[in-house]
Amino acid sequence: MRADKGHYLLILLFLMSGVPASNSWLPPAQAKGHGKNSVEPSKDNFEEGKRRFEAGDYPGAIDSLLQSIYFARNGYNPEAYFWLGSAYAKTNQDAKAIEALKKNIAESIELVPDSHLLLGQIYLRNKRFEDARIEAANALTQSYKKSGKAYNLLGQVYEAEGNLQTASDHYLHALGDTPWQYTEAWVNYAEVLMRMRSFEASFDQFRHLLAAGLKDVPNERVYLDIGTCLLAKGNHQGAMDNWYEAIKYNPDCYQAHLQIALLLDREHHFSSAVKEYKEYIRVAPTPEDAQKVKTRVQTIEQQLAPAPYVPPPQEYQPPPPTPQQIEMQKRMIEKDKENLNTPLTKDSGF
Repeated sequence: MRADKGHYLLILLFLMSGVPASNSWLPPAQAKGHGKNSVEPSKDNFEEGKRRFEAGDYPGAIDSLLQSIYFARNGYNPEAYFWLGSAYAKTNQDAKAIEALKKNIAESIELVPDSHLLLGQIYLRNKRFEDARIEAANALTQSYKKSGKAYNLLGQVYEAEGNLQTASDHYLHALGDTPWQYTEAWVNYAEVLMRMRSFEASFDQFRHLLAAGLKDVPNERVYLDIGTCLLAKGNHQGAMDNWYEAIKYNPDCYQAHLQIALLLDREHHFSSAVKEYKEYIRVAPTPEDAQKVKTRVQTIEQQLAPAPYVPPPQEYQPPPPTPQQIEMQKRMIEKDKENLNTPLTKDSGF
């Protein structure tokens, strides 16, 4: 640090002149004491902040790192600013993350490619593509060892802008010589091939990635993508098998549940489709997404519901005659008989 260099030069001058050095010449942050500008509280809070960050307690890390900066001499604590920016980024407080990382870059004497990379990633997710490109270039010029990550970031920027071929080229630069070891860039490369509709080439890359035996492979994501490639190639069963494989790694993989449901629905396997649709509804990212699928489920269930029983039509059967009707019929028959037996008179015209 600048203050440390000045401090050591002063001590050297006093030693050469024979004047004893004392604590009064130390920078306040290094002098004994426990008030503001005291080294121990600053260091202790910094270590606590890093510990909390690594444990995933990002709000706690922010509190400790702010305390570390407060106790540092004149607030000069570039390393704390880097971790503070990282914690803000984890909690999506991007404006504060950018401010902290810029302080880290401004105060650091040494090159800080990691700060430029993180700053570029934050710019990327805020669609500040030119700023992200500049930070990737800064990281590229500051560290050869970080060149892979810098090229990977450049690939992500160009892909977000829709320049897929340039993105593909940068991902290949990030991967470097074979055998490839940079998993994130490898997945990005295979996925940009998918976006370019080079499904066969993309499928081959995913297959080689799984065979490489790397430890940090995002299996859920990879199997989901393999399923998409196979579907595009017309292999429906292979697509479904890989989506089920993704669900093995994450039972709440809503993309896999939805893709399986849609394919089953398209192939008229309606009962199985309803089951997968309901799994998707359970883990859908938003209530609106779930509602869209609920409507389709209701339609299918109505189609699958058995029709209500309607008895077949029967011929009309008149009710049996009442005793009064029977008696009346008898009288009418007797009267008809009497009329038939009555002899004809001369006046009848015959």
